[in-house]
Amino acid sequence: MNYFIFKQFSRIIHESFGIHYGIKKKIVLKNRIDKRIKELGLESYSTYLELLNDNKSELQKLADKITTNTTYFFREPEHFEFLRRKVFTQIMKEKWSTIRIWSAPCSTGQELYSIAIEAALFKEKNKGFNFKVYGSDLSESALSTARRGIYILDDISKIKMKVRNSFFEQVEEQFKVGYKIRENTVFYKLNLLEDDLSTQTKFDVIFCRNMLMYFKKSEQEIIINKLCERLVTGGYFIISRNESIFGLNTPLKSVEHSVFIKE
Repeated sequence: MNYFIFKQFSRIIHESFGIHYGIKKKIVLKNRIDKRIKELGLESYSTYLELLNDNKSELQKLADKITTNTTYFFREPEHFEFLRRKVFTQIMKEKWSTIRIWSAPCSTGQELYSIAIEAALFKEKNKGFNFKVYGSDLSESALSTARRGIYILDDISKIKMKVRNSFFEQVEEQFKVGYKIRENTVFYKLNLLEDDLSTQTKFDVIFCRNMLMYFKKSEQEIIINKLCERLVTGGYFIISRNESIFGLNTPLKSVEHSVFIKE
């Protein structure tokens, strides 16, 4: 993939989804596009570019390829410890009715279900505690996997056996997230940069982890401020521990590493 071809793909992706692929990510983008071209049996990048220009459904399939990333249950455990130690305890003291948490983006569901399991464990010990976890993503393929909530043993191998037995049902050689978790979850497709978020409910906590890296600084600021409009005052905004929002103009104040509060 030469520079000219790369720029054509990066332009289409940016114009269609708002995702920025700079030259440093050329190899990543090339590998994902190569995989799709092979699946389609096409012979050249030019042929695939023509298909993208003529076929909107193929654009969505490309989105699935470039936005689906490695994720796993209870990734960055410090954030779940923060939920237990600070957020859930605060809710019980202030007697909120139902805590609403948004996983944006939710990818294939592991983050969202980790949040829901953490909330369910807290609920077992605290009567009157209620929760709802929402997940949105740009990728239809990722959302389909998340809605099914079915994972292989390797996916859940690091979850304690007691927790696994409580919240998963074994179906042959796979494991399905149980009903008492799934009944408290909602999934929907959303482009955080392009779509109108004003119809979204208000949230007490928003997880926005491992996504900002795909956008320019100016677009990161737009996305964060749009999300903050749906975050209650005093609500928490959580990013990945390897990300930073330093220098961005947002209504967020740092609480601890990668955790912020809306002022």
